[in-house]
Amino acid sequence: MMDARCFAELCGAELHVALIGTDHDTHSQSRALLAASASAGKVARQHCHHRDGDCATALDALCRSLPGSAFAVAATAPAALLEAAAAQPHGLLLVPATSGLSGKT
Repeated sequence: MMDARCFAELCGAELHVALIGTDHDTHSQSRALLAASASAGKVARQHCHHRDGDCATALDALCRSLPGSAFAVAATAPAALLEAAAAQPHGLLLVPATSGLSGKT
């Protein structure tokens, strides 16, 4: 998370932490991990986001709603997240959130 904070500060961007996924079985656990990760990185609670659905749609909506922001993002489907990030037209750089945030390593 500190890498994400440093990146955001260097860019003059607000740092947001996001979890994207569809794993409803670990939904409440994922939200708790998201909050803990944000707290450890001193990210304001209002800058924490949880998006259900496929990575491409969720990431696109997140980027459009918060232009010029920096993101630390984890997903229940990391490969799909990387594919979705590569398809973003506005030069998105993802800083991975902690591996535990997605419940997978």
